[in-house]
Amino acid sequence: MAITFKDVFDDISSKEFGIRRNHAEKAISKSDAVEVFEVDGLRVIFYTKWIETESDKYLLLVQANEDGKNISVNFAIKLYPELLDINLHGASPLEIFENFIEHYGAEFSIGNFTGKYVLDKKIPVTSKNTTELINVRSGEKEMAILSFIKISSVGIKYEAQCALVFCFKYKEYGDWLRSNKH
Repeated sequence: MAITFKDVFDDISSKEFGIRRNHAEKAISKSDAVEVFEVDGLRVIFYTKWIETESDKYLLLVQANEDGKNISVNFAIKLYPELLDINLHGASPLEIFENFIEHYGAEFSIGNFTGKYVLDKKIPVTSKNTTELINVRSGEKEMAILSFIKISSVGIKYEAQCALVFCFKYKEYGDWLRSNKH
């Protein structure tokens, strides 16, 4: 199965956080833990892998999607014990992701849902235009929103099947990495 990288990985995970593609590939091929969610034919996958270099040791969390033929890497983040309120050695990839989003996530809304992330949920919406569906709380700046949404008609209304949607303050997280010399 081929591993590909989305632009958001290159633009945020690589440029902002200094994560190399080969580390993400290693996290996928030799992961310490994997958690998979099947959502309407799409596999939403979280991988974790401890990475050790000459100057650093961290837990890499990689989020990818699989469509049966390819694994598409969406983003990756470096996690350190002092960053989160969770035991990185004993938690599942989803628990680690949730804890990260609790610290660095930003609230958004889709239809009647408000939160920092949504996983495998159908939400009634008023439009089929996906660019108008996500509203980020005002005042939040410099965030990344990753979304995997399919819109379907339900009678005269619409429904958003959200595989994974989350919003996080990547600049604030990147500043933490740089200020802690990671």
